[in-house]
Amino acid sequence: MSKPSDIYNAIQSQLQNAASLSYMDDNAIFIGLRQSFDEFPAICIEEGKTQPEKQNDFNVYVDVVININLFILIKPFDANKQIVGDIGTVSVGAADILNDIKIALSADTTLGGKAIDMNFGGADPLLENWPNRNQSLVLIVLFRQNRVTRQ
Repeated sequence: MSKPSDIYNAIQSQLQNAASLSYMDDNAIFIGLRQSFDEFPAICIEEGKTQPEKQNDFNVYVDVVININLFILIKPFDANKQIVGDIGTVSVGAADILNDIKIALSADTTLGGKAIDMNFGGADPLLENWPNRNQSLVLIVLFRQNRVTRQ
C-alpha cells in the first residue's frame, strides 16, 4: 500500500539513481515546479490529473490511478543539437533526455514496490521559453491504498 508522497519520492529517487541520467545533477531533479533554474537539464515532477478510484464494496482496498507530469528543461548549448545532442553529456537534446528518462523509469515500473505498474503517456514540446527547450512527459501510475487509512 502506498501514499501519493511515496510515489513522488520513488520517481525522484529512481531518476536520481539512474545510470542513463548520470550526466544530470541529482539536485536538478525536483518534486514540484520552481520559479527559476540554475542547472540544466532539470526535471520537475508535478502532480497531474487523478483518475476516479476503482473500488469493490467488499474490499477495503482501492486502486488509484494518477497522472504525474514530468517537466524537462533543457538549455541547448548548440542550436544544432537541441533535439539530438551529445549523448551522455550536458549537451543532451530533447529526444535524448526523453529516451533516457524512459530508460530510467522502465528499469522498475513498480517504483521499488510502491506502485502496481507505471506507463508513459504522451510527451509534448513546450517552446514558449525559447531558447530553452522544454518537454512535458506524462506518467500514468497505478497503486493501491487502504480506502480508510489511505496508506
